[in-house]
Amino acid sequence: MRAKLIVIFFSLVLLKSLVWLLLVPIFQIPDEPSHFSIVEFVAEHGRRPHPRREQVTPSEVIEAAKIVNFNWQINHPMWHGYDTGWLSQLKTLTSDSRQQFTENIWQTSLKRPPLYYYLAAPVYWLGGHTFLARFFAVRLLSVVLHLLTVWLAYLAAKKIFKSFWLGLTVSGLVAFQPMLSFLSVGVHYDPLAILLATVFIYWIIAKRWWLSLFAALAGILVKPDLIFLLVFWLWLKFTGKQRWLFVLIAFGLLLLLAWLAGPLSAAIAAMTVGYFDRLLYITNLNEYTSMAKFVVTGIFSGQLLAQLIHYFQVTAAIHWAQVFPWYWGTFGWLEISLPAWVFILLKLLLLFSLLGWVKWWFKDRSGNYGWLWGFLLLQAGVIVANDFKVFISSGDIYGIQGRYLFPAILAQMIILVFGLKQWLSERFLAPVLIGLSLLLNLIGLLTVFQYFGNVWQ
Repeated sequence: MRAKLIVIFFSLVLLKSLVWLLLVPIFQIPDEPSHFSIVEFVAEHGRRPHPRREQVTPSEVIEAAKIVNFNWQINHPMWHGYDTGWLSQLKTLTSDSRQQFTENIWQTSLKRPPLYYYLAAPVYWLGGHTFLARFFAVRLLSVVLHLLTVWLAYLAAKKIFKSFWLGLTVSGLVAFQPMLSFLSVGVHYDPLAILLATVFIYWIIAKRWWLSLFAALAGILVKPDLIFLLVFWLWLKFTGKQRWLFVLIAFGLLLLLAWLAGPLSAAIAAMTVGYFDRLLYITNLNEYTSMAKFVVTGIFSGQLLAQLIHYFQVTAAIHWAQVFPWYWGTFGWLEISLPAWVFILLKLLLLFSLLGWVKWWFKDRSGNYGWLWGFLLLQAGVIVANDFKVFISSGDIYGIQGRYLFPAILAQMIILVFGLKQWLSERFLAPVLIGLSLLLNLIGLLTVFQYFGNVWQ
């Protein structure tokens, strides 16, 4: 019976993903054209592009963007619909255009680590000769990564709750989260980053420490923000009085990275195009040293606390209004959101869960769940730190898109379910939450369909 339920469940997840894949138009997932350009460069050249000294955007992608009415020259391009005959126009793109690379100041993600692009490049070739086939082949890779994430979410939650039903519930919340469903059908490194963070949590729960360390190190090769996995791993390994040793080592490394910022920047500026120059960007060392220098300067100048207070005074109301809808469902390039009443109901559900945690705290406090909160808060802290640095350095509010929090989605959904199960039995909670997650995903699909329409007509 349970095996049949698993088959039905994952068949639904796959079907859901394929529907999202076809409903979301080309390049209408944030940064998708930039990521596809880098995948195409790696596939065509067999190496990662130099992030500062090479033309990276293929002429094919520039032409495809024009055909699908994607305006690359603004930060948040609005959806204008496809022109009649767009499909036949895409078929006219020649093979020469994908081997010609042009200057494009709007190309982003140039300094991202390379692991996702090397993984996607072989899949790109499996798509064949046409742009459309290669593009959707790479999108399908994200679907596969998402399915693996959902499977690991099931295994991890089943292990931590010691319950088949709650394992299925958590994986359902992950699988049918509308914004994650949207992101997980795009050409993007986030599905791989989310998978590796989920692998990390699974191995932590299974007490396979060295495998979790491997996941953390692999994460650094996908997205710089995943450095928090390594920090969290070290924090768990240092226990009791050893935690003070961890703090001292961490502060020493912070000082070392801050000191390296100047020499590293000078070395990069002096280098010609070469292997070592590209090697520096494999782990985004320059980005880490820049952040370390920013933090150390703030500490020793005595301004860091005042800067933090100022930052939160200016941005708190903005983040409060934006992060929640951006997490649950704001689609396109932040153009269209789920209905407002959906967010109200979701906030009530979260409040109910938090009250469950309060009840557990005062009544039971059995089990080891505190580390999940630590994981969640550390990951969120890294996101806030990046935004804080941009704000202090430039005066701009870069913004925290809810999708930035998805590497911790497994921890988030376990915490949500744990709070709710303080009020409801698991046999009742499982069908209710899975049913609600399916309904929420359907509302997301309808929202996307109403906005984009049937692009395949």
